[in-house]
Amino acid sequence: MPLTPVNPARREHATMQAAGAAHGGALAEQVIVIDPRTDGVTARIPVGSGLHLAHVVLDAASRYAYVSANEASQVLRIDAQTRQIVNRYDLGAGRAPHGMRFCGDRLYVANMDGRSVSVIEPATGGVREVAVGGVAVQVACALGGRYVFASLYDTREVVRLEIATGALTRIALPTGAQGPVQLYPLRDGRIYVCDQGLLLDRPASNKVFEIDAQTATVTATIEVGRGAHGVVASDDGTTAFVTNVADNTVTVVDTAARRAVATIAVGEAPNGISHWHVTGGMP
Repeated sequence: MPLTPVNPARREHATMQAAGAAHGGALAEQVIVIDPRTDGVTARIPVGSGLHLAHVVLDAASRYAYVSANEASQVLRIDAQTRQIVNRYDLGAGRAPHGMRFCGDRLYVANMDGRSVSVIEPATGGVREVAVGGVAVQVACALGGRYVFASLYDTREVVRLEIATGALTRIALPTGAQGPVQLYPLRDGRIYVCDQGLLLDRPASNKVFEIDAQTATVTATIEVGRGAHGVVASDDGTTAFVTNVADNTVTVVDTAARRAVATIAVGEAPNGISHWHVTGGMP
């Protein structure tokens, strides 16, 4: 199940992006390295075909990049210095991995078809799986690594996984929610969740929900553009930016006031969004 009705095979994040290009009758997929200072492409890393690359994340030191391969049910580990694939983590057939985040020294991967979250330990190569009972789209790490949150599109929920105990808490989104996709943690313990809709014959939503990570409750609803998909927050947490795939815009949100303060036209169907973390990695 693609996450947006337009360009489903392309997801862009930070200074690396996954992409594909026709080559020899097949889709030759690449991870593209971009210098954020110049916006210039500095490398194209071929990774094969038939993978459907989805998301890219970096570890805290930017030593390795991790790329989810949706159709191959794998996560690729790329050495950011040599630009070579050094590991392929198999998640099991039919998992369809999508969004990922590091939490401590583990990588948490949202599996759409697996209706689960995979936990990868890069140091040992170990992989385990946590069932979450819904189409998991993205994850977020919160409160100093105490919790991992996952958005479940089909059930209109967010689940909270307590890392120390493995306890799962289900958070139902407000009436009228059309299906959450991307989510992002603020430093003060709030989670922003984009309620996109548009899939499974659902209408576009114009909502971002705020969740208190500690209490596992929805604390605010913020109106943005139609088809709210990607979200990222500034380093200080005062501003959030939301892509609206059905409106071709990005909404700027004042997180203290919990309201939109600007709308930026950006072109057709904006998808993921991120910003450059100078120290490496991403929350």
